[in-house]
Amino acid sequence: MPEAIAPAVLICITHSFPFDIGDEHFEDELKVLSERGVEVIVVPRSAVKEQTRLLPQQVKILWIPFRLSLVAKWKALLQLDWKVLRGEFNFVRKNFSRWPALALLRNMFGSLLIATDLCSKLRPVVDRYASQGYTVHLYSYWNDLSAVALALLKSRFPVVNACSRAHAFEIYDERHAGNYIPFQQIKFDKLNRIFFISSFGLNYIRQRFPALHFENCRLARLGCFEMPGAPYTKHASCIRIMSIGYNYSVKRIELLAESLTAVTGLEVQWKHVGTAMHDRSRYEKRVRELLSVNSTVQLQFTGNLNHQQLAELYASTSFDLLLNLSALEGVPVSMMECMSAGIPVMATAVGGVPEIVKDGFNGVLLPANPSPREVAAALEKFHAKSEAEIMSFRKHAHDTWQQQYNAAINYPVFAKELMPAVNA
Repeated sequence: MPEAIAPAVLICITHSFPFDIGDEHFEDELKVLSERGVEVIVVPRSAVKEQTRLLPQQVKILWIPFRLSLVAKWKALLQLDWKVLRGEFNFVRKNFSRWPALALLRNMFGSLLIATDLCSKLRPVVDRYASQGYTVHLYSYWNDLSAVALALLKSRFPVVNACSRAHAFEIYDERHAGNYIPFQQIKFDKLNRIFFISSFGLNYIRQRFPALHFENCRLARLGCFEMPGAPYTKHASCIRIMSIGYNYSVKRIELLAESLTAVTGLEVQWKHVGTAMHDRSRYEKRVRELLSVNSTVQLQFTGNLNHQQLAELYASTSFDLLLNLSALEGVPVSMMECMSAGIPVMATAVGGVPEIVKDGFNGVLLPANPSPREVAAALEKFHAKSEAEIMSFRKHAHDTWQQQYNAAINYPVFAKELMPAVNA
């Protein structure tokens, strides 16, 4: 008789999914994870409790918002692991070569309160499943304070399998106040696996903190399912640009506008997908002011689009390029989606972008900090190519998606690595 396989549960912590906006790309991953024959619970940390995305039928929701009430803070304080706090203090002293400033200490202390609160609220759930003989898998979609909470849980339940994904903002500490990301050490010490979405990100953290434990770190690329591509014909006098992003400052949407107004000899049709997370009206007003100097640029802010709406946009609209001028990136799923629809990408060579965009093959790589004129010149040069040359770029873009970023290939492999004890 074959040995019976223990039932398993997968608890996934997200920023917001399936509530509000954000974590859009977790949706494709969840489809695959939920087919592994395990119970699945999604734990959104969103302050907004409004479901905006559909879940696979068998997936449950456990809402634990990120913001703590005063009562929750007191409870977390009573459960605080002071040994962990001392370890973080010593880690900062050693790696930052200075005594932590007051602002950093407040960040450290507040971060541990948040992680402790999540840990305490997940503990009875983990305990209930473990006592019933389940194999418990904990997965933070982001390598942030939720991953710290899982590391704390791992200390209390050594038999659970606790993992996280590392994208961009949880790795690059220059994107944070004081160049400090709280509690990196405990994540690398305690988690069973940290899955990096880019080689660049893994190499970055290796160089930044070489004393961390990297034995359990893996490269696990994101992916997407194929987007429908609209029939393509080159327009003789117009270049059609798409851009995508919610963080308008990191995406440098003002630089996008300045660059497109600098294009000469062509009309520009520009669609931007995604509403600003902060200061939306200020950004959009500023962008329109910049565009007012060049009447040949036609802009449409589409707002936030769900997966189906985005697919409909790809199917109905012909784009020459996805333009991404971000200051910092992991490997954007927006680039994978565009390439799956056969759309080449022009992007700044930052973060993991050169891992997906190959200059002169499936797109164009720009300097990390290009001037508007440099971007405009690159757009003009691309448009000057023959339709046959552009079609070659489009084929190579689709091939790149198929070979490296196809969710139907990447996510089943990832699911096996995330839940190695599950046979499905």
